[in-house]
Amino acid sequence: MNIELRDPNIIMKLSRLGSFHQSRLSFLRSFLSEFKDWQYKRDLFDLDQEGHGTAVYSFKKKDRAYSLICYANKIKDDERSDRVIANKNIKIAKSIGRKISTKYYLTEYSKDVVGVEVCSAIKNIYSMIIGAGQSLNSSSNLFQKAILEMRYLNKYFKGKDETILGLAGVGDLYVSAAGGRNSKMGSFLGKGFTFKTAKKRFMPKETVEGEELAKEIAPFILKKIDKKKIPLMINLLKTIKENKKLKIKV
Repeated sequence: MNIELRDPNIIMKLSRLGSFHQSRLSFLRSFLSEFKDWQYKRDLFDLDQEGHGTAVYSFKKKDRAYSLICYANKIKDDERSDRVIANKNIKIAKSIGRKISTKYYLTEYSKDVVGVEVCSAIKNIYSMIIGAGQSLNSSSNLFQKAILEMRYLNKYFKGKDETILGLAGVGDLYVSAAGGRNSKMGSFLGKGFTFKTAKKRFMPKETVEGEELAKEIAPFILKKIDKKKIPLMINLLKTIKENKKLKIKV
């Protein structure tokens, strides 16, 4: 049986893939607004015949540059990797999962599109906060408090509580806090540096996703959300917005 494959230039259009779905916390919203007038360039596209390698795309405007680094590394057959596919129609989510899943690349499913998106966004801020802990004990304390705040925010935006306790919530937060640019920045904030000083001195060419998100959501969070319910979030937003030293109680 011969199956005629459709042109990938048609079926992989961003509009068809729903890539412009946004929420109040969506990084994509601020990305589209900020970078629409920037210059785009492919700085590196070094892939071998099997598609493994590195690609770098940059967006530049005046003296600012934003780089997207894509690593296409071979995954060992016994190295498990898990993902969450969220769709209000669970049949569609599972249909996609069957196409991309393997014995080591596993997929979980959720109808909670809002909850998954909220978690994927705010984990960037909370991983920065957890990174500010100067010991394993303080970081574990911050991790626990971060989960409580994430549950509150997720409920506020009508997400489901079980999403916070799943792979999209606790799982993704753990990975981000264990190592990444947000956690790295958090460590400098925890040592007493202001955000701008730490960025200029230690991470001048690195993108901190939590910074972009903080600037995007700060006006809404500071005005609409009960500050007593999310003290960690409030402190970090003010730290970035006002360029003050981070002050959190562990």
